[in-house]
Amino acid sequence: MPSPRTGIRPLETGLVDQLELDGPTARPGLTRARSAGTTYIRFSLDWRAIAPAKRPPRFNPRNPSDPAYRWGGVDAQIRNIVDFGLQPIVTLTGAPAWGRLPNGLADPKKFAQFAEAATQRYRGGKFPLVRYWQVWNEPNHPGRPELKTEVAAWYRDLVNDAAAALHQVDRANEVIAGGCSPFTTETAVGPLFFMRQLFAAPVHFDIWSHHPYTSGGPTHHANGNDDVSLGDLSEMGSLLRSQIRAHNALSSRKIRFWVTEFAWDTDPPDPKGVPVGLQSRWTAEALYRMWAAGVSTVVWWRLRDEPLRTSFYQSGLYFESWKPKRTLYAFRFPFVAFQDNNKVFVWGRAPAGRPERVAIEQSSGGAWRELGTLSTDQFGIFSQIYTTSDGGPLRARLLDRGDTSLPFSLQVPPDQFFVPFGS
Repeated sequence: MPSPRTGIRPLETGLVDQLELDGPTARPGLTRARSAGTTYIRFSLDWRAIAPAKRPPRFNPRNPSDPAYRWGGVDAQIRNIVDFGLQPIVTLTGAPAWGRLPNGLADPKKFAQFAEAATQRYRGGKFPLVRYWQVWNEPNHPGRPELKTEVAAWYRDLVNDAAAALHQVDRANEVIAGGCSPFTTETAVGPLFFMRQLFAAPVHFDIWSHHPYTSGGPTHHANGNDDVSLGDLSEMGSLLRSQIRAHNALSSRKIRFWVTEFAWDTDPPDPKGVPVGLQSRWTAEALYRMWAAGVSTVVWWRLRDEPLRTSFYQSGLYFESWKPKRTLYAFRFPFVAFQDNNKVFVWGRAPAGRPERVAIEQSSGGAWRELGTLSTDQFGIFSQIYTTSDGGPLRARLLDRGDTSLPFSLQVPPDQFFVPFGS
């Protein structure tokens, strides 16, 4: 049985949904994102969409005011996010033809010039401040088998050059590396193998991230030895810490461990997704398991389902109709309870990670009976062990606001296989 409060650290949450959190749906989407208790909105800034398709003769790639750059849509997107009191996580990705190496990968030196221009523009003042910059998306998945042997060394140069540029503009900038896909495939390197190759020489960054998609429940292990699903995050965390001790993972501050993309599809609407009741339980437990593995920020993939007839993605906190799923409540106010004989360990995070006073209650004889009350830590995290002989589900209730978590059953469902994105 876990011990209460094993490590005082936050669990912040975010969302990534380029469809709902940009353009005409941005403001209602951001309203819902904030009500879900999120701190961050992650989105991709594609170099190809900002830079000219052909490099002009007098183009200055380090200068964000160069007339060849096209920032307009990004300005509006970042301003909307900041206006709602949320923090942007900007994933720098893509490369125009003139910004690529002969093998088709982005040229690290030219990419760093683009990163410098981006952070120069969004350093506060005339344009909003962006503090969090993720270098590429799923770099261990280059998409072509012949590149698998090259990507780790390439990505080391990409991160080091981008980090130098981002930190030179502002030492307070946070550089996120990793963001790895979870599985070894014909066109992807397993994330643990990728890390061992990457850290063959020093890499400078502030946050390591991963995308631990899982074809089962919150404790499910990936099949491959070098793959990382939810059940393998502690192994990735151990490898990261070993590289920090070896001075191969370098930062001027404490390196943190984040999950910058994760979800399961639900049934409904996806007939091959996880039944929504089970998925809501898995969501609460996944947030706990990630936190217990050392993760301090989790970004959920999609605010709202896309149409099943046209998309693979039905992992939203809302159905396509904007009806909230049970998932929303598990994400906003995660709470878990695990029984061992007559002892029950409980853990939760108050909405938005705010300090609260909490009552722990158990269903007994058709009513809710209080087991005890407690105060969260400064990050809204709480945990405790109670004695109870009942077998009914438990829930957490905020004493000052009356908000309650979803009930969490003490009956543990068996692990089941589901493709993360269903059909």
